[in-house]
Amino acid sequence: KCKGIVYMLSLPKSGCRPGGENTSFGSLKYRFNHNHFLSVFFLRISWQWCLLKFFIFLVAACCKAILRNLIKFYYFHFMAFRKLVLFFTAFIYIAVSNPLFAQPAASAVYVVKKNLISFHSNTKSELIKASSDKLKGIIDATKRTFAFSVEVKTFDGFNSPLQKEHFYENYLESDKFPTASFSGHIIEEDDFTKDGIYNIRAKGKFVIHGVEQERILQGDIIVKNGTISLSCIFTVLLSEHNIKIPRIVHEKLASEIKVIVNAEFVKK
Repeated sequence: KCKGIVYMLSLPKSGCRPGGENTSFGSLKYRFNHNHFLSVFFLRISWQWCLLKFFIFLVAACCKAILRNLIKFYYFHFMAFRKLVLFFTAFIYIAVSNPLFAQPAASAVYVVKKNLISFHSNTKSELIKASSDKLKGIIDATKRTFAFSVEVKTFDGFNSPLQKEHFYENYLESDKFPTASFSGHIIEEDDFTKDGIYNIRAKGKFVIHGVEQERILQGDIIVKNGTISLSCIFTVLLSEHNIKIPRIVHEKLASEIKVIVNAEFVKK
């Protein structure tokens, strides 16, 4: 029945079969042409197939465009994120490795807690000695730097008040040069934050009577339980600091004065 319907729809309007014989749509006697049916069937199927293929192509093209745009989008953002990560990584590396950005290490600073500084002038005629416990000082154990100072008028223990007065006014001129100081750095590269006994050399500027001399003094440092004990013995030539000795007391005052320093430091 279906084959007949398809065939009848494909007949020309004149009612003639492809073979040339006249017929009518109502007549049941006709000759069915199989070749003609197949050509019509595939002709009608072909445009539907083309439409399906066009639709599939359109969908594939749309999917391809969407996928390409998605790849571009995510690739762009991935590259931007990658550059951002590389930038922060480089910045952190520079901050850690560059000393300009690096945080400085905490210094181990020690200050004088107890001290005693004394000097001796020993001649055949007289022994002069005096001491002071007013030494001010600081040591940076990490940087190995130091600074000490003492006021000249804090020394006491002379043989007589007159001798003390002459020492202050005539020799050291304490009103004009009130302090003596020594500041500089420790030559040895020892770690003074660790317990131990260290023999050190201290190089710096030594100032007495307003005259500065570069000196290297030798001493001992004992580090124990967070405290630093310092002991140092050295001499001072009065002539190097323009300290003049009157002839009348030349035999009573030595030209070279012995100085002994003992101090204990605690962490600041």
